Amino acid sequence: MKKNETIISDDLITQNACWQYDEHAKNLLADKEILAYILKYATDEFKNMPIKDIIPCIEGTPEIGRTPVSPGLTNTPKITGENTEDTILGEGFITFDIKTSAISKERIKIIIDVEAQKSMILKYPIEKRVVFYLARMISSQKNREFTGDAYQNIKKVYSIWICMNVDEKNKRDSITKFSFSCENIIGNYVPQKSNYDLMTGVLICVSNKVSEDNIDNNRDSEDSSLSEEETITKKGPKSESNKILEDERKLIGLLKTLFSNELSQTEKKESLQNNYDIQMNETIDKELMSMCNLGYGVYERGLECGLERGLEQGLEQGLEQGLERGEIRNMLHLVEKKYRKGKSCYEIANELETDLYIIEQIYEVLEHAEMDASEKELVDILVEKNILQHMV
Repeated sequence: MKKNETIISDDLITQNACWQYDEHAKNLLADKEILAYILKYATDEFKNMPIKDIIPCIEGTPEIGRTPVSPGLTNTPKITGENTEDTILGEGFITFDIKTSAISKERIKIIIDVEAQKSMILKYPIEKRVVFYLARMISSQKNREFTGDAYQNIKKVYSIWICMNVDEKNKRDSITKFSFSCENIIGNYVPQKSNYDLMTGVLICVSNKVSEDNIDNNRDSEDSSLSEEETITKKGPKSESNKILEDERKLIGLLKTLFSNELSQTEKKESLQNNYDIQMNETIDKELMSMCNLGYGVYERGLECGLERGLEQGLEQGLEQGLERGEIRNMLHLVEKKYRKGKSCYEIANELETDLYIIEQIYEVLEHAEMDASEKELVDILVEKNILQHMV
């Protein structure tokens, strides 16, 4: 087999592995035990309910990558199992990652979209994409949740975005919500909140690093056998605000466990059971095993890309190329942040104390990249430009 054919074959194998990893990740997030955790810590309607009581509130089987986002396709008449595709010219194929609905304890139906993102480094503010998805979830209810002018039947929607590999200090390990608010300008009329509070976006930003909070969670698990009095004696009483903060951090810890690049399948299962009271079922067990076997975390750090190119020349060269890609990726991250702030090439070069030519090359790639270009695609372009030789 020729060398180029080998590289193409390796690329196809790698791309297939990436696609499989994404599918397993979505299947894992769509499991009702995991979804219940997300609903508890990301929505107002379920925050005061125990996880075990939220699970039966989730209706039917969550749809994974089946419901189109684009106008005219989202509100197809089927209730489950939609398989139509977004064919809007120039927009590509867009579907909701995980679409489901749940009934709150007040017997109100809520429609939920959960999206998994490998990175927040995009050509557009992710918040605007969240708003677009929310708007589509509202408008697509026409002729599905209500007909004619029965707008009183519009259901509240959540679009929850789980963003991994977020290392920016002000974003990492955070949960942020945004929604409509009411401002009284003239007079005293205050509309009922339930009539306008119909769209909520949630950003859950998760870093790769194991924080002290996760260590504390493990310690709490170890101390779970102590009585309340013994716990207070050992650690001191917890304020209500600290308890809420600790609870919400549990969702961050859970997501870190699920998508950790360093934990084995066994370690993940033990952590899920001991720290988060999640009972293993066939779906969770199978998806964890598949994700660990695919080893996509290595690929994300730039090593696997090096290995796929270095198969013919041996492991050593493959690892070297992987590390080189990681170096380019880190520089791309730094320049991207400053590029998004509107800084010039000269300003970025001075602040990073880096050769102007390198910044100009990265700047050019960012300016001309497709709107939805992935981080891997941007790194590939920079590799082709042979930018690394100027970074030494």
